[in-house]
Amino acid sequence: MSHTAPFKLHPLLALLTATAASSLLANPQVPQVVHGQATFTQAGKALTVTNSPGAIINWQ
Repeated sequence: MSHTAPFKLHPLLALLTATAASSLLANPQVPQVVHGQATFTQAGKALTVTNSPGAIINWQ
């Protein structure tokens, strides 16, 4: 008779996995326009960025 132990996820790996998954679903944060012009509008989960040609935006 074969018995396999239940799979256990290391706590640190579980935390990193949860953090990465939530990051994939989040909009970028704290835009800083460093060249050109840009406007940012957020409605619910949708973020709309309207920028001039060649605009450079740094995100956190």
